[in-house]
Amino acid sequence: MYFLNSKGERITKEEFVDARIFSEGLAAVATKWADGPMGSQDTKYGYIDATGAFIIPQEFQISGNNLAGNFHSGRAIVSKTELDVMGNYHTSHGIIDDKGNWVLKPTYNHIAAYCDGLARAFSDNGTVYLDMKGNEAVKTNSPWGNSFSEGLAAVMAR
Repeated sequence: MYFLNSKGERITKEEFVDARIFSEGLAAVATKWADGPMGSQDTKYGYIDATGAFIIPQEFQISGNNLAGNFHSGRAIVSKTELDVMGNYHTSHGIIDDKGNWVLKPTYNHIAAYCDGLARAFSDNGTVYLDMKGNEAVKTNSPWGNSFSEGLAAVMAR
């Protein structure tokens, strides 16, 4: 895979095995698939700018499709997958800023993209909403909730 501009001109010299869409000037890319016991789940992604230069090194895992790994409000959701001694995979999600610094190390079972300044996260204790610093701004005991939109979020009653 490589990137081209709207004129059909190739803008990246390097080819990637996976590439996400550009968001806020950065795109998550991987130059090779991982070949360890976890296979592609252990693939490391970095972030390039529109010239193809790596701005954030390939140090992060991304699990999920769609907007996973894309930047929203200067934050991207990344993951860490580990293989336990029984051969089971455990994935946790965290948040990085647009410099590749951890805002929140992988802690939650799932984190959705920021909407209305809050990111929905699932933990074993229920749905929480994280602020831009990774703090739990809104806590619920609900097993599931939507992301905030227009200041409101629907959550499942227990």
